[in-house]
Amino acid sequence: MLAGRFRIVRFIAGGGMGEVYEAEDQELHERVAVKTIRPEILAQPNAVARFKREVHLARQVTHPNVCGIFDLFRHPPNFSGVQEETVFISMELLQGKTLGRHLQEHGPMTCDQALPLLGQMVSGLSAAHRLGIVHRDFKPGNVMLVEEADQRHVKITDFGLARSLRPEDNSTLSHAVVAVIEAAVL
Repeated sequence: MLAGRFRIVRFIAGGGMGEVYEAEDQELHERVAVKTIRPEILAQPNAVARFKREVHLARQVTHPNVCGIFDLFRHPPNFSGVQEETVFISMELLQGKTLGRHLQEHGPMTCDQALPLLGQMVSGLSAAHRLGIVHRDFKPGNVMLVEEADQRHVKITDFGLARSLRPEDNSTLSHAVVAVIEAAVL
């Protein structure tokens, strides 16, 4: 049980930053995914700030082709036998596999298979770009293929390296750098 609210159901996947689990949200009585951050990453300077930025930016992008992010939580140490603080995000639970895994298992797609998925990817990324958000880690491993009503849908995940191009969101970026990036994106 994480943060007294999320009962872990099963492990889904692990990556460089952390692990993803299916969980039952005991408050809302629905299944969600929780993405934890590894303790060694959490110990790095600004790690929590980066995780908060991911939540802040990803929550702004509400689009059918972008994985929904709900909130950031902290599970304190020595709560339910955990030795270290756990920081995690609750997010939309996606049933499917990554595009990267699909390509490994089935090889290249035909144009007829790929074009509808590419259109959905462009649509999801465009929604982020309209808000001034650049994903910066867009790759097959961060695209989920979800089967719904006998159709395959794309969900873009992992905005952990995303950046906002809005000056008010990036005090470390100069206005000149933002102007150059905006010109390149537009």
